[in-house]
Amino acid sequence: MTTEGEINAKVVDNSSVLYQFAKENLAQDNVFYLDTEGKPNDESSFRYYINMPKVKLAMLNPSTGVEESDTALSTGTARTTDNNYGNKIVEIRTDKKDSGVYTLRYRFRIDSSVDASAATVYHAGLYFDMNADGKFIENDTYSERQKDCIIFDASGNEVNRDAAGEYQLSSGQEYYLEKDIPGDYRGMLTWKLELTQTTNAYIRTAKTGYTIVSRPAGDDSVQVVKVLQIMGNNNEWGGYFNLSQDRDMQDFISNFENTEGVRFEITAIPMRNFDGKYTSFEQLKDYQMLIFGFRTVIRI
Repeated sequence: MTTEGEINAKVVDNSSVLYQFAKENLAQDNVFYLDTEGKPNDESSFRYYINMPKVKLAMLNPSTGVEESDTALSTGTARTTDNNYGNKIVEIRTDKKDSGVYTLRYRFRIDSSVDASAATVYHAGLYFDMNADGKFIENDTYSERQKDCIIFDASGNEVNRDAAGEYQLSSGQEYYLEKDIPGDYRGMLTWKLELTQTTNAYIRTAKTGYTIVSRPAGDDSVQVVKVLQIMGNNNEWGGYFNLSQDRDMQDFISNFENTEGVRFEITAIPMRNFDGKYTSFEQLKDYQMLIFGFRTVIRI
């Protein structure tokens, strides 16, 4: 911003969508900006909003109940026997594996200083990023929110629900959220746990992380992933790189099968054969993964 409160066109292109967005929203009371001298347009209000109390979602270690840092949400150390690669937030329980399911278990607490009364209620939502776009979508046509979760209090009792079936959670309380997943699921599961105040949907918070789901010790089952690799029509610029014949790739696939129970079966064809053989998406339904190319070569 300039010292006159105008958008600095030398910094933001005045033909861009960002410029249009800024122009339309500058008049809002809760929009703040810094001028070219680094001064906020309304310092007292800016400090008010920055220092406003916020609801906090504390993720707890499943075993000890100690609050974990955000880095624990998506990092682990060595692979552990409890099937979760050392992830400190999500416990993967296998006590129902004979029924064909595993149970993901989250332990958390709501810490809030914004509640008008002790009767303030929160709803919890668990989302899985099933299409790997990072958005955790919920709308009228598509939802990644998991509907069949169960929430217990610290004593192991299921929490009360409202008329819409939403669990009613309170600040200062500890909870467990459980979600069953298929016992043959393998790979990374990206998740988001979100809390929303029932009387004001703008008061909310969330944590995101990921969990690696591996086959447990003693399980020798193998899950097959069929891969179709579409290569170039010739070997110029490395375009004819065949993953199914590459020794390093085959060694990796073999080791991955032995440790994770996932086998990649690769079919490789040149583009000219792909164009003639596959004319609709329906013909590709037998494959779980498509790879185009897979080599970049630069010649100077």
